Amino acid sequence: MNKPLPKIAVLSLSLTLIIAFSFGRTASLQGQEKPKPMVGNAQDIIEKNPMKAGETISRVEVARTEGANMRVIEIVEAKPHYHANTDEFVTVVAGKGKLAMGGETKEIKAGDVLFLPRGTEHGITREGNEKLIVIVVNSPPADPKDIHMAEHKQ
Repeated sequence: MNKPLPKIAVLSLSLTLIIAFSFGRTASLQGQEKPKPMVGNAQDIIEKNPMKAGETISRVEVARTEGANMRVIEIVEAKPHYHANTDEFVTVVAGKGKLAMGGETKEIKAGDVLFLPRGTEHGITREGNEKLIVIVVNSPPADPKDIHMAEHKQ
């Protein structure tokens, strides 16, 4: 059974989406259909798209426009990396973990929001046994080629 999201998580996600999508147009991508509205539960999305054996991170894209994309991500470990061409708006919806960023380590938990401007080295490690689930909005949309591993561990 899924736990309901804390009110702060819902408010944080709403603010995250408003900010992220205001950075770009919501017009359709060239050659693709107009984006369709969607409503989903992050925990249900992860349950329907389980992490494969040996994986430490699983990403499910749930929306994409010309200006931004939104993914539900389960993290066991996201090794330190950065994105040169996109900003990330992150809302933690379940679990807890440690964020390594800027030479510091911070605890993160459900309800927390993060802003990671392009070029910011960051890594996340789950703490405990509960799934660490985050919703990430990238503006402009994330590109798998724009994941650059950090040269040194945070």
